[in-house]
This record gives sequence, structure tokens and C-alpha cells, in this order.
Amino acid sequence: MKKYLVSSLILVFALSSVSLALSVGPKVTMATGDYNGLAVGVESYFYNVTPAFQLGAEGSYKLATNSIGWIQVGGIGRYMIPMENPMFMPYVGGGLNFNMYNIDISGAGSASGIGFKLFGGADFPVAGMGTFFGNIGFASQSFNYTVPGVTVPGVGTVGGGTISASGSGLYLDGGYRFSF
Repeated sequence: MKKYLVSSLILVFALSSVSLALSVGPKVTMATGDYNGLAVGVESYFYNVTPAFQLGAEGSYKLATNSIGWIQVGGIGRYMIPMENPMFMPYVGGGLNFNMYNIDISGAGSASGIGFKLFGGADFPVAGMGTFFGNIGFASQSFNYTVPGVTVPGVGTVGGGTISASGSGLYLDGGYRFSF
């Protein structure tokens, strides 16, 4: 699980270096619903399609709760809502992600799957340094994992199989992106 976290963070930073329009920083997420709990991660925007439409990447590590922990890495995009003389900059956005799960239930092990998110939020610029930000959103994930069978002497393996699962919920996240 740790190697996935390190790989995810390296991927986010590598993708972030593609353009000079780089902002990157840490974030904390509180999720509700099927995957409630606390996550820590990194968020970056690195490509301006237009001045108002930006693309980026993110990665998060969800601290294990209810015997499930995961790493999520994905692409995000947002549209900055134009305002005159703003003290904050509102936006709406979405993203697609790849999730790697560690499931500690009856030896289930690990699984992976895809998900999406929709969010709204605001940036609060700090003169010359970067931006505080906050988001509220909806996320949904799905995944498959294999449940091991039980070996019975003289009979062979009994039970087991692949289980599909999905979950969704609201989340709040926030952090600080440094501008380069």
C-alpha cells in the first residue's frame, strides 16, 4: 500500500511539471456516505486550457476505517466562474479517478476500480504565495475483489469468487496550493 502511495504522489508531481502554470499543495478530505473517513493528499492544477478552464491531477490516501483503506489518483478539471474584483474565486469541476483498495475483511486483500467526482469550491488567494481552497462534492467509486475460497481436505476449494461493490457520498476538502 505504501508503494502505491509513493507512486501516486510521484505521478501527481510528474504530471504537474508539464506546464509553467503550476500550483500544487497538500489537502485534507472528510468523506461521508459509504466511504466515510479522513484522507490526506495532494492537489495540483498545471494546464490552462483557457484562462477560465484548468486541468490538473490529484492523489489521496484514505486512512483505514471500517476495515477499508484506499489510495486514489486521478485527473481533475474545473471552470473558474468569472467575477469582478473577487476576494475569492468560485469554480465548478469534476474528475475521473483510479482507486486502489486495501480490504481487511475475511482475507479479501486488495482491489482496484474507477470512480468519478463532481464538485464546487472556491480559491482564496494569498498575495504572491499561493491559494487556500475549499471544495464540497459528490464522489462515486466501484470495484471488484476476489474472496478466497476455503480448502477442505479431500474436497478441494469451496466458495470464493469475485464480488463487485460500489459506493458514493459527499465530501469536503480543503488545503493550500503553492504557485510556481
